Amino acid sequence: MDIFKEIENDVLMLSFENKTDGNCDLIFLFLDENFNFGNFRISESQKVLSSENKSIISNLAYNSTKAILENNKINGNAYKTISTKFVSVIKQSNMESESENKFQKLYQKTIEEYLRKTLDKLSKNNQNFRFEISENALTKLKTYEGSLENLNKIIKTAAFYAVNLNNNNENTIIIEETFIDLNVKDETKAVTPISTIDRYSKTILILDKLEKAAQEVIERELDITSANVGNACANPISAPAITDALKKHRNKILVLLKKYPDNWKLIRNEFKPIRNLIASENQFKEQTA
Repeated sequence: MDIFKEIENDVLMLSFENKTDGNCDLIFLFLDENFNFGNFRISESQKVLSSENKSIISNLAYNSTKAILENNKINGNAYKTISTKFVSVIKQSNMESESENKFQKLYQKTIEEYLRKTLDKLSKNNQNFRFEISENALTKLKTYEGSLENLNKIIKTAAFYAVNLNNNNENTIIIEETFIDLNVKDETKAVTPISTIDRYSKTILILDKLEKAAQEVIERELDITSANVGNACANPISAPAITDALKKHRNKILVLLKKYPDNWKLIRNEFKPIRNLIASENQFKEQTA
């Protein structure tokens, strides 16, 4: 083929530098004689493009392609900037999340350690009981956000409820989730469980013991008398001993029965010595009214 024959010069090659690998990207345009070049021909009968027309086509193709590549380069740089920023934001977010998780774990550990120390102190101050906490209650307390002083009130209040609802007369007191009220506010005058437990612990044990024994008597289909209730106790006691205990704890029993109307229902309604205490108190109020 004679490359100097214009009629046979029907392939246009465009070369563009590739910034990535340093080589050149080549584009080949085939100038097919059957293709309609429109205004590049002088007449319909002209089938061969002149060298001038080919030069115009070459410049147009090159500049158009170059403009597209430059635009893509700009868009690519913008994309890289956005991508870099996006990755940076994600990393920052992950770091903040990781830092927050570490802080949360440290905070929860602090709460748990404080809780354990408070329960140990409660147990030492109240030799009749050993305080423990359930997993659900511990999980709930770990969500607490507030002062340690207020947390102390929450724990002591929960311990107070746990003791008073200990109808099984057990020495180990489990603080359950339902005993914990996180809404106790700093400004609220909360219950003071330690002093209350100290003051009423023996009385509560007596009432719990009698309630459990009375339930045993009912199950045996016996009358709820002092003798039967005393014999049904884990460590049997005599009827006079019951009378003496109720006499010594009379005032505290009346306070507890009034404060917790849903506790010790059986003995308050069916056990005559307790009923007599309540009746005498009501009679005294009527006489002094």
